[in-house]
Amino acid sequence: MTKLLLVCLLIKVICSRGYFLNKTEETPQALLIVAGGQGYGDEPQLYTGEVFIPSSGKSCYISELPDTRISHSMNGEYLCGGLWVHEYDVQTTCMRFSPGENQWTYSHTLAEKRVGHSSWMTEHGLLLMGGWMSDTTTEIVPLDGGKGEPSFD
Repeated sequence: MTKLLLVCLLIKVICSRGYFLNKTEETPQALLIVAGGQGYGDEPQLYTGEVFIPSSGKSCYISELPDTRISHSMNGEYLCGGLWVHEYDVQTTCMRFSPGENQWTYSHTLAEKRVGHSSWMTEHGLLLMGGWMSDTTTEIVPLDGGKGEPSFD
């Protein structure tokens, strides 16, 4: 019951912040919930992205990530950091998903390596906190592109 309540609260917060994709009167609202992750065998999970449509309870796949990512963060359409499997640079990059083009593009360069970190969308940008390789640092990522900058020093 507690887990269900937390999931409902999380979805309610995300809904109120406007992070739904495909938000039109003709199509149901959809929420991007999964991209990348731990893979086994031929590693299919490491590249995949998926959208969940709450009104129907159904999900569908979106375009694959351009690189593999594990232990990254996602906020809205932004995916940041993560442990590399094939591309070492994923630790210091963010990507943005564009629903109209069904495409992931590199959006930011991070000041620190971020793996297993926490993130929080603020009015100043995306705040990235800690992680395995930068456990005592934070940085703010401006949503208009560019580089992450130290925060809370």
